[in-house]
Amino acid sequence: MLDDLSGGFEDHIPKGATFVQGSVVDHELVSELFAEHKFDYVYHLAAYAAEGLSHFIRRFNYNTNLVGSINLINEAVKYKVNASFSRLRSRCMARASCLCRSR
Repeated sequence: MLDDLSGGFEDHIPKGATFVQGSVVDHELVSELFAEHKFDYVYHLAAYAAEGLSHFIRRFNYNTNLVGSINLINEAVKYKVNASFSRLRSRCMARASCLCRSR
């Protein structure tokens, strides 16, 4: 599980899950994780959804929601990993994680 914890807490991570604190925006980290763990699947749920703040933090939203997705897509294609991408609805007001299951 990869999460920057910008909208959550480490104690909410399921017991037994491998956790890396970082961001999908960090291309080098994402690349290292794909190379190291040889994932079978990637579930990308990371998005920053804050309806009331969206107009004030456009660059942050762009980086997290678009650049982070591109980083994961590129690595998934490179390593031939099955990937599932989901955008959270803004009313959820949640920051989800990029969940990965390794072989």
